[in-house]
Amino acid sequence: MTNFGYLLLLLISPVALGAVVNPTPKLLYEIDTEVFPAFCNMIVNSVLTGDPSNPVYDLVYSSFSANPRQLDPIMRIEGVSKKYLDSTQMISSSITDEIVWPNEVAAVPSEIFSLPEVWSVAGGFFLTGKNDGELALMTMTDLIGGQTNPITISSNPTGTLWYYHRVEWYDMNNDGYKDAITARANGGGRK
Repeated sequence: MTNFGYLLLLLISPVALGAVVNPTPKLLYEIDTEVFPAFCNMIVNSVLTGDPSNPVYDLVYSSFSANPRQLDPIMRIEGVSKKYLDSTQMISSSITDEIVWPNEVAAVPSEIFSLPEVWSVAGGFFLTGKNDGELALMTMTDLIGGQTNPITISSNPTGTLWYYHRVEWYDMNNDGYKDAITARANGGGRK
């Protein structure tokens, strides 16, 4: 494996009785990556979690390249919260490379869909070839060959090339349903 970057797991010492025991973070684990990592997130893996009070997490990270002909994979280390002490189990796999310049990947609140493990991803950037971004959803329970097929939820009726960095979920119009909230931009100005 060619080493392109590192992901670091840091342990921050706990605060006990109002006093900081040891405020110096210590390196818990370092992972060589086969892509340039960008955004990372810890997402609960409901399949591996037996006891809801002791969830198991996946480490998910996006990557991107300025080369418009190069694919940009989203990677996952399944069950990282249980495996990090055994380096032989710290295996990353690509879950999709269909999003251009993927940024933040996050879990969609479980009450929005009747499906478990739906993730959102925001993509795109202002570089030519990477500037036609999108907001997409990925169902993680029906992987085909380890891959998911993202479903675009953003619209582009005017043809403007937008890019997105993250999605928040909030009921903006008080209709009882959470809405996808994002900021979008393009290379030509603000919107």
